[in-house]
Amino acid sequence: MQYFHSPVNGSNIAFDVFKAGTEKAIALFLTGRAEYFLKYEHFFNDLNSAGITVFAMDHRGQGASERILENPQKGYVENFDHFIDDAAYFVQKKVLPEKKSDLPVFSISHSMGGAVSFLLEKRLNLFNKMVFSSPMWGINFGHVPENIINILAKLFCTLGKDKEFVPGKKEYDPDSPFENNDITHSLENFEKQKIFLRHNPDFALGGPTNRWVVESIRAMKEIETSSPAFTTHTLLLQPSADTVVDNFRQDKILKNMKNSRKIVIENALHEILNEEKIHYDQALKHILDFLLK
Repeated sequence: MQYFHSPVNGSNIAFDVFKAGTEKAIALFLTGRAEYFLKYEHFFNDLNSAGITVFAMDHRGQGASERILENPQKGYVENFDHFIDDAAYFVQKKVLPEKKSDLPVFSISHSMGGAVSFLLEKRLNLFNKMVFSSPMWGINFGHVPENIINILAKLFCTLGKDKEFVPGKKEYDPDSPFENNDITHSLENFEKQKIFLRHNPDFALGGPTNRWVVESIRAMKEIETSSPAFTTHTLLLQPSADTVVDNFRQDKILKNMKNSRKIVIENALHEILNEEKIHYDQALKHILDFLLK
């Protein structure tokens, strides 16, 4: 585990490099909300075996990166652009200086990381190809329309509750049952992460705050608005049974993007890269075929 000081408030941001023996490419990997890159070491090992060196970082306020609020369990960001600022600094100061001149640079991201990486590419226009796994280009708010959620979250922020959990959310529950979880069908992977957090409780993160919701909705609107100008070669991996993010919003945005394609992983839940082997193997094959062929 290594750290760099963010240009935004000097926050300590955790990162590491997973080196391939014989490099064919390098890739930036960005996790989802409440995650940590160590969760994906199995995936990095598979990428390394295929010749892809991985540079991974934990977003500010989660994983091993510095927490922002006094209560470290609250998912908070003052401005969604700070996530992008951190990632841009990481790429420019840590990733690119390590790159051999002839190697392609890829981006692979999951969920919230898919929003960050999209806006990062909009800013830097850097990546040769991008893979988005269940990207947070829209959130599944259930039966409540996004505009109502946005109005309510903004109201709470105006009332000084910007750093409070959104209604119904709380700190991480180490006893949450596997049954009816919305992230994976794999009991083994589900339990593996619970054991990791039991031994490393500082990595745990609870629900989002009102400010996070307001900032995330703003970012997702920016993604939709700017998608027609997005020309980077893109692969979207979409689990058909995802209930965390909005697959219809993904489809709408992808139609605007000129060099894009979608692969649906049938019956998979949100965390494709932590799913059962049958789903994970499909996702890995599509990723490697897209990036290296």
